[in-house]
Amino acid sequence: SMAGTAAEQAIGLGKPIEDTTSLFMIAFGIISIIISVYVIISKQQVWLAALLCSAHILIPSGSFGYYEQSSVLLMAMVTLLSTSSWLIGIITLRRSWRIIGAIDLILAWIIAGFLLLGGASQSTILIMLIVTAILLGLVTWLGQEYEDEIANT
Repeated sequence: SMAGTAAEQAIGLGKPIEDTTSLFMIAFGIISIIISVYVIISKQQVWLAALLCSAHILIPSGSFGYYEQSSVLLMAMVTLLSTSSWLIGIITLRRSWRIIGAIDLILAWIIAGFLLLGGASQSTILIMLIVTAILLGLVTWLGQEYEDEIANT
């Protein structure tokens, strides 16, 4: 019947749910980062590596899978990973996460380069420059706050 079809269309039945897998991957990756912050605050850092590794698997693959190509979303999400990894590495005094955060930032800039070659606007690169400046400012500030502890690790 026509009414049944209209009702099914209104609630989304009858057509497959599209693009949700990638969004769930991104969401679970972001949740992993949020739980990482909680784990640091609650001094249960034994879970930190697993949470950050899962975020590193879920967020970039979900971001890439959503558009099936390099995109501003992918660049932004890798920059988010860089920020969280680098700052967590400073706060927890773990050199490996600081290095991974720096590598993530380099990857985000490589993605930005591909986007620029693909015709991305200059405003995209300007935003990336501003975000990078903020990230490096936070890293410098926290690095100075934890300077003595970092020197001993």
